[in-house]
Amino acid sequence: MGENEDEKQAQAGQVFENFVQASTCKGTLQAFNILTRHLDLDPLDHRNFYSKLKSKVTTWKAKALWYKLDKRGSHKEYKRGKSCTNTKCLIVGGGPCGLRTAIELAYLGAKVVVVEKRDT
Repeated sequence: MGENEDEKQAQAGQVFENFVQASTCKGTLQAFNILTRHLDLDPLDHRNFYSKLKSKVTTWKAKALWYKLDKRGSHKEYKRGKSCTNTKCLIVGGGPCGLRTAIELAYLGAKVVVVEKRDT
């Protein structure tokens, strides 16, 4: 890996860390937008987004998170994300229950959109 690639990896790790450390809804959305632009990811490509993000952010901290997410996603109930492949879901409310529901539906293969009126 060249110096340029090392720099890109380090920057990707830092931008991802900024996203993870965001403490408000507004800050999280801003950090997410910066992350997707920096890594040239399409957030609307829900089928490939996670695998592309995972391949571009390879810090030890991110790898630990990917491991946990992959382990959870490998549970037989999720049928490798094929249970709800043709399902679209709208979650109203980005609180703990709404986000948890969105995560579970995404594991099942559904296309999920979360809307939240608060920005704090």
